[in-house]
Amino acid sequence: MTAAAELQVIEGRHAPAPTTILPPNNPIEMIARALERGATPEIIDKLMDWQDRLDKRDAVRSFDAAFAVAKGKFPPIVKDARVNFESKRGGADTDYWHETISGIAEKVDPILAEHGLAYCWEPRELDNGKVEVTCILSHVGGHSRRATLSGAPDLSGNKNHLQAKASAVTYLERYTLKAVLGIASRHDDDGRGGEPQINPDPGRTMQQRAPAPAAPKGPRITAKEAADLKARFEKARAAGADETQFWRFAQAEKYEDVAADRLPTIISALKSRYGV
Repeated sequence: MTAAAELQVIEGRHAPAPTTILPPNNPIEMIARALERGATPEIIDKLMDWQDRLDKRDAVRSFDAAFAVAKGKFPPIVKDARVNFESKRGGADTDYWHETISGIAEKVDPILAEHGLAYCWEPRELDNGKVEVTCILSHVGGHSRRATLSGAPDLSGNKNHLQAKASAVTYLERYTLKAVLGIASRHDDDGRGGEPQINPDPGRTMQQRAPAPAAPKGPRITAKEAADLKARFEKARAAGADETQFWRFAQAEKYEDVAADRLPTIISALKSRYGV
């Protein structure tokens, strides 16, 4: 073998393999290549729009996958709070069960967080005096889902103007959360097996009547004591007392029905908690 031939063979062995130029397979690479080649701003805009659409599609897919798994882990949501008070305007009394936001949150928050999901609310006051609440369920991938409801201030139970709005916001927060999570609830009958069957509020705004709790036995308070108790509670309510909780604690539906032996306990509780 001549020196020239040997050099050719050596060069052939060490010659690098030809480079195969592959087309870019995603918009970012295409944008970079287009910039290198001096593409027009219109072409760059179209490529960026394409990338944005792909990102949104991937975010929706990630959201749906995470939510599907999370929802499958939700335990039963129970209606654990009762609203029961006598109408002060001559209409039907109010008596129904509902789930609480804290009760729902306790069940679903850890599961949602495990799968990169979280929710929040955006309340606002409308021009017609109503309030509107939007619940937003967001995923770490960037996609979110919303549920919006609006309603008038809740004037039940002799609330003042601010309390009526706050009550409506709480109500709308509860139902927008249920809507965005797609959850239903069942009545919690735990510990009430001896009571008549109650048909709870099915999740609509219409109230359903339920049997009133049995009145306590024994003598009732006097008219003067009832008027004094009412005045005390009005002061306590101005300080933040909840009327539903008050009647539940009093074991009565109106002041005149409060048992005489229960009155000292009620007054003591009002004094210690609200100073009235």
